[in-house]
Amino acid sequence: MCSFPPRELQRTSLRSHPNAPKPGSAGAAHSQTWTGCSIIQRDPLKLHGAPNINGLRITPDTVVGNFEAGLDIAEIHEQFPGVPVEDIRTVLNYAAEHGNLSRTVR
Repeated sequence: MCSFPPRELQRTSLRSHPNAPKPGSAGAAHSQTWTGCSIIQRDPLKLHGAPNINGLRITPDTVVGNFEAGLDIAEIHEQFPGVPVEDIRTVLNYAAEHGNLSRTVR
């Protein structure tokens, strides 16, 4: 038998989380276009055409969101081992160059 979470939990989203990026703020998913980043691709057959890192099913916004939530590059790589550390650095540096990071990339 399946049990479902209580109704109040079903309506909870990442946006309601206290550490979720605010629309238009650094790390907000829609604030970055990624058009000039060399490792970012768009494929209508993957992630409904959302930007992804080198054809993987991982978005650059996911990497940035994890970094903004306090994870360092090594921890992000542990979460997403298919993404090379250099690609994580590229995404974070691109976001920083375009003013979309509140933390410094080391």
